Amino acid sequence: MKRARSFRSIGRVCGAVVAAVGSGLVTGCPSSEPPGENEVFMRGVAFDPADITIGVGETVTWTNMDFLPHTATSGDPGDADAGSIFDSGTLTLGRSFSHTFDEAGEFVYFCEFHPTMMRDAKVIVEAPQ
Repeated sequence: MKRARSFRSIGRVCGAVVAAVGSGLVTGCPSSEPPGENEVFMRGVAFDPADITIGVGETVTWTNMDFLPHTATSGDPGDADAGSIFDSGTLTLGRSFSHTFDEAGEFVYFCEFHPTMMRDAKVIVEAPQ
């Protein structure tokens, strides 16, 4: 009975019915809703979109739509300075993190929990013309 209640709760967060496979849950919210402007969804153990282009002074918001925890961490896995520009910390289902980019450049990022699958994503920040 407790397990059925937890499925309903997660389903409300995702806005869809939650499916169970064997003893675990399917990764990713069943929603196919596209991310909004300056928004990145974490779903299906991927960043959607993987690359995003914004202007200087704009903010990007990452939202975890997966049942698995994720991070948005600047740099590449294993870099000594990974996370020095931005680091969301652990984001669980339905949680968001925002970062404002104050200078032009290309900022790569990855997920600390899934560095082999969720890496090489990029925020491209363009200077005003």
